[in-house]
Amino acid sequence: MFRACIILALLCGTCFGEVLHAGGKAGEFSVQVDTSSGQYNVLVDGNVWLKGGQIAAHINQKWLSSKTGGLVLKGSSSSKGQTPYLGPYSSIDITWSAGNIPVITSFKAYQQHPAFVFDILFPLGANNTQSTDGVVYAFPSFSNTSSTLNYLTYTDTFAYAHVGKGSVPGGVMGGPVFLHNQALRTLAISALDNFMISVHDHPAPLGGDWAFGAQGMVKQLQEGFSGATLLYAGQGVRSTLADWGSTLLGVYGKKPATLDSDVIISTLGYWTDNGAYYYYLTEPGKNYEQTIVDVSTYLKSIDVPIQNLQLDSWWYPKGKNNGVTEWVVMPSIFPDGMKYVNDKIAVPYALHNRYFAPDTPYQHNYTMIVEDYCAVPQDEKLFLDIMGASKSWGNVLYEQDWLVTTYTRMNATQDNVYVSRKWLMDMGSAAAKLDMTIQYCMPLPIHLLQSVEIQAVTQARASNDYNPGNNQWQLGYTSMLLWGLGLVPFKDDFWTTSPQPGCNFASCVEPNVYLETLVAVLTAGPIGPSDAVGHMDRDLVMHSCRQDGVLLKADHPAMPLDAVFVETFSSPSVLQVLESSTFIDGVRVQYVMAAGLNDSFTIKASDLPHASADSTFYVVDYFALFYNQSTSWMSVVNASHPLVVPAAGYPEIGLVPFHYYIFTEKSTGCSMLGELGKFITLSKQRVKGIHTDAQGMHVQVMGAPGEQVEFVFLKEGSGQVEVARVAQKLDNTGSGTITCSP
Repeated sequence: MFRACIILALLCGTCFGEVLHAGGKAGEFSVQVDTSSGQYNVLVDGNVWLKGGQIAAHINQKWLSSKTGGLVLKGSSSSKGQTPYLGPYSSIDITWSAGNIPVITSFKAYQQHPAFVFDILFPLGANNTQSTDGVVYAFPSFSNTSSTLNYLTYTDTFAYAHVGKGSVPGGVMGGPVFLHNQALRTLAISALDNFMISVHDHPAPLGGDWAFGAQGMVKQLQEGFSGATLLYAGQGVRSTLADWGSTLLGVYGKKPATLDSDVIISTLGYWTDNGAYYYYLTEPGKNYEQTIVDVSTYLKSIDVPIQNLQLDSWWYPKGKNNGVTEWVVMPSIFPDGMKYVNDKIAVPYALHNRYFAPDTPYQHNYTMIVEDYCAVPQDEKLFLDIMGASKSWGNVLYEQDWLVTTYTRMNATQDNVYVSRKWLMDMGSAAAKLDMTIQYCMPLPIHLLQSVEIQAVTQARASNDYNPGNNQWQLGYTSMLLWGLGLVPFKDDFWTTSPQPGCNFASCVEPNVYLETLVAVLTAGPIGPSDAVGHMDRDLVMHSCRQDGVLLKADHPAMPLDAVFVETFSSPSVLQVLESSTFIDGVRVQYVMAAGLNDSFTIKASDLPHASADSTFYVVDYFALFYNQSTSWMSVVNASHPLVVPAAGYPEIGLVPFHYYIFTEKSTGCSMLGELGKFITLSKQRVKGIHTDAQGMHVQVMGAPGEQVEFVFLKEGSGQVEVARVAQKLDNTGSGTITCSP
């Protein structure tokens, strides 16, 4: 046995005496642990994906390590337990001594989920932990990642997607990581708690090991502090990300946002934030009160059914460093007050807030931490008071912008384990008590992770600020992350016509109005056109909603196809080839958008979620049908005939080349294309139900009373495909039935 162990050690570096299996299936997802050294490996399908690095802690301004010394293994044990949602687990627990400070590391394998939790506990806490090396402890850490893996991760403000091979970017701007091989076996890695101070980095004193831990500015780990990292395995990047997100939500008991969680998500809005025509700009010779009323009057005159209105940072007073002093309307902006304007426009508000200024008078009446650049509340009552006041004005959503600024421009938010979390938890609990919802704007990935504890946060921005012509539409990957975390993504505002002279930006030209509008619709989130009076394209806007302003949505935001990760595996890149779908009573319609491609992209029938290799689809090239004279607007995609998406688009509808396709599976009798006058042609906001009998396919539709609704079907007969258009005027209850006869 001793000789065999020596031979094994020569092959793999360590003789591992313990193996834990997650998900109840041996060999699929496991961790090897050597209890005599604390060394470990993470294996997927029997292959080492991650080789364990050194376990370390920075205590009293010194690194103590299992490899270089100072962290001494004292013993190990096995245990079993159970946690809410994740259920029963088996654990290997190793006790260490960092001088006179005990540290316990645990490897927990869950039986009912393909999940491991790596947990580190400081029973007596630890002092003087701050470090310039990115983290204050390292567990888990990995000295090597398999060369057969790519990564998808999210970093920076708005959680931009990064893909690549090798070293994974992280730090305080970093976020969850999804490792995958070419067959799309995928491993998600993220914090499971302490989201606001948890990071991953490559600290130099640890030899560049990829370390997960509390961020380097943390000064002290309080008695009983523990930090948990979740590893979750699955098949497919999209599916694994979704299951990982569901696990986080389940652990904290948060219900994911739905497509009708609040009126801002479910109905058409008008927005005035950065990029909007009226962002820090009014109609000539008028104040903001008059301008907003003019906008409302104009939209009603062209029959655009706006159902909510966002007011950005231009309405409240600001102090030092341009932070908010008091969240109240300035008399010069709305002389008659917020409530007066709300009564005039007769739709609810979504109101913006930013970071608090260091000279805010709120610090005298509420608990706040004040530093040179800004201040952070530590008092739920502040949020109850300001949100409560705004609710009396007609506000339903609190938009917390500049999240990154409050976090990165203050010390207290980063050097204390609890401050940032309390700030966001107080905000969320106040909103919940007032029956209001929250939108996060300018979030880091850590803010998005923290939202799994906060029911009131229903949505977040998935892109940087819109400005005319700035190509701010590339957000499919971030939408996938937000949706996985139970949030509805928001694209930001956009223009529907161009040019719009006299605007407040470097350019008053938006060359991609169709793409901008389409992407807003495909997020399945809020939609907020922001045109000047006299410049909105009503027909384009109405592609997004019913006559009563209810938005027509797919079942989920558009996200990258898994085929993208396969296609780009050898040379990782972010490709905006996105898919979404609607499924109602056995009928599924799928939507694929491809934009900004440098080369053509091939989509096989089996690349679509829910499809198989023998599926056959009718495919409509949407803009070839409506905005181009091409007669080849419909094709058939099956196992022998894939769809080849060309890199070139249609110059007459935008500067950025893009294509939008409607897929419907070929069926006997009528095949559903749906409401081709809308970008989402089949939606649960339009269709109550579908049933098929000998007389045909019957579609129960809903909308505004008297609204004219037309559905399109494809029927195959005599070797040809027939296009059937069936229209119905809805009755005075907003209901009707559309029938496609075979």
